Amino acid sequence: MFQSQSSEDTIPDFNADLAKRLAEAADSFRDNLTHYFVCDKKYPYDVHCTAGYEVAKDANDEAVTIKAGLIGENFIFGPYKTASQGEAEIEYDSIQLRFMRADNTEVYCETLPNDVDAIILSTSAYDKFFLPYYTRLYGAVVAAALRADAITALTATPRKSVRHGGRGKTLQSGTGGTRHIAGNSEK
Repeated sequence: MFQSQSSEDTIPDFNADLAKRLAEAADSFRDNLTHYFVCDKKYPYDVHCTAGYEVAKDANDEAVTIKAGLIGENFIFGPYKTASQGEAEIEYDSIQLRFMRADNTEVYCETLPNDVDAIILSTSAYDKFFLPYYTRLYGAVVAAALRADAITALTATPRKSVRHGGRGKTLQSGTGGTRHIAGNSEK
């Protein structure tokens, strides 16, 4: 991992937590494309990612633009290129999640964007799969806040899904709440 050489920044001192965040952000793509990340070196790091590019310079140029639009001391990290895992690509525009009764009447329907990569439908599933990951990656305080958002969605009437996905990966609830955990700012 190194900082962009075309940037005027110096390489900042950073700790293992930031290195872990950058590695997780890079690993989330697995698209054989080049990405750069722009972030503060202070927790919780607010990692911003570029789109994937065939040419590293194009990704770096976008990172420089992202950095210019941010407030505070931010640094450019990259290039990162993570190999595809050979998964079959499914091309689609959206995912429709439908909750049905035994008599085939619809209880609830939710349309999700095509970048969602995980859907959780219960607090138990959240605690088994998302909570340990977020605790390890972001710490107990951020993980607790994300869990509280998830519980709000999962206990809504009608119940909503909680999903992980989006450019740079975000935790999203069916109530419209979004926590950008490796993307832009929180809403």
